[in-house]
Amino acid sequence: ARQCELQAADGGGGDAEGVGPVGRGEGLFPEPCAEADAEQQLEQLRNEHAVILTSLGEGVHWVNRDGKIKFENPASAKMLGYEVAELIGQPAHATMHHTHADGSLHPVSECPIYATLRDGVPRKIKDDVFWRRDGTSFPVDYSCTPIRDENHELSGAVVVFTDITERKLTEATLEGVHQQLLKTSRQ
Repeated sequence: ARQCELQAADGGGGDAEGVGPVGRGEGLFPEPCAEADAEQQLEQLRNEHAVILTSLGEGVHWVNRDGKIKFENPASAKMLGYEVAELIGQPAHATMHHTHADGSLHPVSECPIYATLRDGVPRKIKDDVFWRRDGTSFPVDYSCTPIRDENHELSGAVVVFTDITERKLTEATLEGVHQQLLKTSRQ
């Protein structure tokens, strides 16, 4: 552990652990030491948060109030067919949510993510599509939660999404089996 020097009113020294002539509360804790400790703790917390976000299997992206991507985790970038750095600063809607599954245009004015950016209301969306870099789409469920700044002003939103391709395939298979059983039972 890093030791910080304390200076007593009489000029005696001690360390941050309270060893020596100056114990806790008897001396003055120098600002640079307190700031350095706080900065070190903040950096450790940032690193831990980054590890958590990069370890998630779900896609996570953070968009600012203008809908531009501020953060993208590796799982999201992989699902979308990009490198993380390629997505930062890009308009999220035009990059991955521009078109409905049927091929029709998905206007920003109808986008649930942009609705959250406008009104600050969290949303959970089932069975939508996102688009990959290569022009193919994949089905997703996602949640969109507003982010507020220190003044409680809406500053963006975080979107957490899951590729539901496997679930949709399983549902289709089960429906096929169900239909076959119905057909067989009628004979």
